[in-house]
Amino acid sequence: MSKLIKPAQYAKKYNISRQAVYAKVKRGTLQSKEVEGQLFIVLNASEDGVENSKVEMTNVSRKTVDIEQHYSRLLQSKDETIITLQARIEDLKESNEQMAGTLRGEVELLKEAFYEMKHLYRAKLESKKEAIAIEAKPKEIVVQDWVSIKKFFTLFDIKEKKQKKIKERIKKAYLGGDNRLKMSNDKIKIDIGRDCTSFIS
Repeated sequence: MSKLIKPAQYAKKYNISRQAVYAKVKRGTLQSKEVEGQLFIVLNASEDGVENSKVEMTNVSRKTVDIEQHYSRLLQSKDETIITLQARIEDLKESNEQMAGTLRGEVELLKEAFYEMKHLYRAKLESKKEAIAIEAKPKEIVVQDWVSIKKFFTLFDIKEKKQKKIKERIKKAYLGGDNRLKMSNDKIKIDIGRDCTSFIS
């Protein structure tokens, strides 16, 4: 059993252009028939099935090729990404080595600077102790050797902001049995006839 379809329908059905349909009709490779002045393509049931299967096979083949091309492009892209990442890793390794070298150098410089500062600070402390020992002489001649803490501050010109700290030091030394100190009339007395620089240094 055959059926008639328009050239446009045939072209759409088999995914070809209308010009190709007319060319097939002209060459005689495609059976056609005119009805009331209009051209129709004659399709036999067997031809329709064969053509359909050809079209389906062509479509499947095209899809397979498209999928293969897609995966090929995808794999190529992945390969490029891997190569780029490998190069980046090498760059990062080199940068890390450079940074580690720089840091080691900086650490060595810091160590040297620390040791220099330590020696300078120690020398400064020694000179400060010497200066305190010189300044620790009483400003006025005192007849008595034992004086109160208040008098001690006056004699040694100790500023008010340092007095509290020194007073605590003296009390601690008294409780520890320091023989430069004694209790008289419920007040701690200091023997200024002896070296008292450890209280104020």
